[in-house]
Amino acid sequence: MAIPQIGIRGWRGARILGTVLFVLMGAPRCGFTVPQPIATDASGTTRTDGVLRLARGGPGTWGVVWTTIAQVGSDGVRFCRTTNDGTVWSAPVDLSQDIPGSLDFADQPALAADGANTWVAAWDADSAAGDLLNIYRNIRFARSTDGGLNWSVPNTLNSDSATTGRVYTAPSLATDGAGNWMAVWQVQPVPTGSGSVDSDILFATSTDNGLNWSPPAPVNTNAATDDEVSDMSPRVATDGSGRWLVVWETYPTTTTLVTDVFVARSTNLGASWSAPAPLSRQGAPDPGFDTQPAVAFGNGRWVAAWASNVPLETPQALATTSSSRFPPMAARRSPPPFS
Repeated sequence: MAIPQIGIRGWRGARILGTVLFVLMGAPRCGFTVPQPIATDASGTTRTDGVLRLARGGPGTWGVVWTTIAQVGSDGVRFCRTTNDGTVWSAPVDLSQDIPGSLDFADQPALAADGANTWVAAWDADSAAGDLLNIYRNIRFARSTDGGLNWSVPNTLNSDSATTGRVYTAPSLATDGAGNWMAVWQVQPVPTGSGSVDSDILFATSTDNGLNWSPPAPVNTNAATDDEVSDMSPRVATDGSGRWLVVWETYPTTTTLVTDVFVARSTNLGASWSAPAPLSRQGAPDPGFDTQPAVAFGNGRWVAAWASNVPLETPQALATTSSSRFPPMAARRSPPPFS
């Protein structure tokens, strides 16, 4: 099933044969350049480059983070930037600063920028080096205050890292460009043999450009009562004017195995959240799988996309758009999440 991503101004990223590549779309034509490696050291390497995320900084400035495996048991997160719309890319920087063989297993990176000089990258990693079973995981982050040129030493974003006993994975980041940031991720208890696979969506916020973060708290307001319902793969976005949206996929593990995309909104930087509302549901119940959502805001509208096999049981990419208050639109058959 294809996994959609929200594109930004025509840029697309891909991984082919273990190398991070990029293509540039020239405006106003709809053609792309020949794919080229982003990492300047890609030629002749035995390293495998994997999951990537793309973000835009100031004019002409773009950044990419991705996972890399240089040898067995050594996963890291790397970053490159361009300040001339992709003509030249910087040398890769190791954001996770993993020691070869440390078994940190850094994975699923996220990246965001405030449009000026502050960049924040986040990823999930083992709670302690040598966690051979890869069970306990926290959210790690690094930040740059000079447009991605230099980066801080990695730190743990979730303040409960010493006592959580949980698996924190799949972070996503957003900022309003005014010093406020939000990170979201999925949480699942460490397996205990009870068979429970319940997971929820957590978030943390920063009001000082990603330097300090609030304690984790649930996005989905039913987190305390939705036992045996798995919430996964969150993505966060903001309109820069006080509204924050989080989308994620969810499925009830005790009934028919189908997945839907849900959305929640906050207008006060997470102090309160709307109840989760179905975004992808085509009927009651939805007959298929809606997964891997993405969300973005631009030109006065929100756009959400996800992979789906609804309604023809053929994998396809779906999308929906709305104004900044997410009212119903003619092309969407599900009820409006917000009034």
